Formats: sequence, C-alpha cells, structure tokens
Amino acid sequence: MTTTIDNFITKTVGQFFGRNTPSHQPGKKLGEYALLKSYQTIFERNKLKKPIATQKEIRYSSAVGFGSSPNSCINQMTNKPIEVLFNTHNLNRHILLFTEKVEGHLIQIEMHFHQDALFHFKIAFPEADKDFRIKLIKQLIATYKLADLDLTLHSIYDHQNHCIQVRDFNCFTIEYTALNSAFFSNLIKEVAKTSNQLLVDYHLTSAPIINK
Repeated sequence: MTTTIDNFITKTVGQFFGRNTPSHQPGKKLGEYALLKSYQTIFERNKLKKPIATQKEIRYSSAVGFGSSPNSCINQMTNKPIEVLFNTHNLNRHILLFTEKVEGHLIQIEMHFHQDALFHFKIAFPEADKDFRIKLIKQLIATYKLADLDLTLHSIYDHQNHCIQVRDFNCFTIEYTALNSAFFSNLIKEVAKTSNQLLVDYHLTSAPIINK
C-alpha cells in the first residue's frame, strides 16, 4: 500500500525519535543561518512562489509541531542532536540537526526555534533519486488534495498561514514554515529598520556639497 508523504515522514520521525544511534557528520551548511539573510530568503521565497491553498491543516509530524520547545523535541530522543545557537540583533535562533537513515534513505532533519518555539522545520533527502522524488511529490499532492501541478513552483498554505515548500535541486528538501511566527514578525521589523537606516545613510553621504 502506498503511504502518503505525511505518513512517510511521521513514520520516519517516529522511527528516528527514541533511537539510540550515533550522529552522522553534521551538515556543513548550518553556518549559513548565522546570517539573517538566510531566513529572509526563506520568507521571500515562499511569498514569491505561486500560492495554493489546502483545506487540510499542514502538519509534518505527530511528534512535533509549530511552537514546540527544543527540550520537548530532545526529550523524545535517546541520542543527542547537533545543536547550534545564533543571536543577531536580538533575534536568537536555536537549531537542532538530526541525521538518520530510515528504510535505506538518508534523511537530515533541521528544527529551528526562536524564543523556545519551533518556527521552521526542514527535511532533506540528500540521496533521493528521481523516482523517489516524484513519489514524494505525488504523495504530497494526494495528502493535501491538490491539483496535479508542479509543486516546485508553488507554496502550499493552510488557514493558519503555515506553508510547505518543495525544493528539487541537488538535495531534495521539503520545508515547513510558520510565516506568522514571532520570529518572522521580528525579522520583518529588523529588515525594515535596517533598510530605513541604509536609506538615511545613503541620503546623507550622497547629499551634494554646496560651496559658498
């Protein structure tokens, strides 16, 4: 029987939580999250893609949900995740990274927290071949009762402004984001403040010099 993407991911996370297995080599790209620009890109990428609505609440797993704390996630596990902390302009980020191999597939799970609340969750399939990628997309379409379209060009939204984005590049990823989270609200304010300051600086430095 073909499982849905939610069932697959729930099963994956369910098998991963509680397993006492050694951590794999941590992903090399976690350093990119030291820059707020990385999160601005996540936010803008969702907004730039064509929106498609689903009547079903977006949930990636029964084990964790938006707003969950780092400890509540870690406590469900017997092995320790890789942890990274960043704080830029008082926008703190706590990232947990888990790596596991389930049913022959290498899976990397990122959980991003702000003020102890989960706001972004990414599942990466670094070794997924073309057939498996197509299967995941079809299962995602079936789960959220969507039209048969190219999900790499769309962002899926539910009524809570939670969204899913599929990225099909060298590494196939499915990203779940709470766009209405406190983190993105604060990020937007910080970006606006920075932009306004840059504009002021520009006008000050570009003002013409008048010789009297």
